[in-house]
Amino acid sequence: MFRYYQYTDLSDPEQFEQYVQQVKAASLYETGITAAYGEQLLTLSTCSYHTEDGRFVVVA
Repeated sequence: MFRYYQYTDLSDPEQFEQYVQQVKAASLYETGITAAYGEQLLTLSTCSYHTEDGRFVVVA
């Protein structure tokens, strides 16, 4: 299970890359866009009822 909420500081290049890879692995849609270290990411989380206590996360 990907715990996106544990990634609060992505100033380390390895942490940033790990986060991006985890997001891509869990994604429902492939946009063809990949984040590069140094770019800012916005993570939005909302409830999702496909599973108990589910979340739907959008990263932009």
